[in-house]
Amino acid sequence: MGVKNCEEFGSILQALAKELNNNEDLCKLLCNTNDIPLDTPHTPRAQKKVVGNNIRIVPKITGKEEESTIVLILKRADHNTKNDEFSSLQLLCYVWTPLTQWNILINNKPALRPFSIISEIQKSIYKKTINGIGVVTGGDFNLDTLTSETSCYCVEFYIDVFT
Repeated sequence: MGVKNCEEFGSILQALAKELNNNEDLCKLLCNTNDIPLDTPHTPRAQKKVVGNNIRIVPKITGKEEESTIVLILKRADHNTKNDEFSSLQLLCYVWTPLTQWNILINNKPALRPFSIISEIQKSIYKKTINGIGVVTGGDFNLDTLTSETSCYCVEFYIDVFT
């Protein structure tokens, strides 16, 4: 199935956000601000509040977020002029983490929250088909922003659209 117009990008981003929200460990890493976030009991009600708050498709960041946040942005869509469909999409996942929440323990071992979040994002969407349009590849990341209060890593993914 191809992507013929930009209207479809909204449902693609929503499907990606839903896929990330289905990852319980990712939701715990985003919402539980303590140093052992995965040891907190699962609460389905709290997981429902993650999309729109901790996982966003509207790219609004104030810099004063108290919990980690993922912002999904469709950066690029390459148009195939031969069949009037988009042939590939580039997705950016910005992972914002307050510096005070970097150090955590996972299975009683030291870890760093931003990299644990990036790992869970990769587990959630890498090599998955989203909305039947193509397989998500990539997962490279780099430091995007660093302030005295927060950090942001940008994780890049690509979707080769089936044409």
